[in-house]
Amino acid sequence: MGKSDLESINKELTDSIKYAKRIQEAILPSDEFIKSLFTDSFVIHEPKDVLSGDFYWVSDAVTKFDEKFIMASVADCTGHGVPGALMSIIGNNYLRLCEREPSVNRPSEALDFINIGISKTLRQEYTKSTIQDGMDMVFVAVDYHSMLLHFAGAKNSIYIVRCGIL
Repeated sequence: MGKSDLESINKELTDSIKYAKRIQEAILPSDEFIKSLFTDSFVIHEPKDVLSGDFYWVSDAVTKFDEKFIMASVADCTGHGVPGALMSIIGNNYLRLCEREPSVNRPSEALDFINIGISKTLRQEYTKSTIQDGMDMVFVAVDYHSMLLHFAGAKNSIYIVRCGIL
């Protein structure tokens, strides 16, 4: 294998990773959409690698109790690079599915729904010998009518800052 062969292989891999990055970025909500739901907000997303296992998601929904929520989630998937990016696509898909799932009406139910879905997708069984692929995630739902924040976290906590006080 000569230098030109290696250069050709490198170009194919680099082009493939760049294309995968465009796909991964396409699933992230736009700044305009986020601002339409959370007017005083910002997002810092600086992946370690070209492809990332970190992603965020924002949406709005009405529960079966007729509560209107604006929801947001941030996740850190198992693995970096290509494996993390694949996990982020799976996680994002389950977040979108739970928007329409009638049994999901609270952040904790969303995390349970996503956990079960990922386990089924990856054919995981909860045994000691199985490697547990997944993600650390926070999920919040804001009810602006009642001014309540609902939170659930999988290996992550919430910090509330009011008037500069943690």
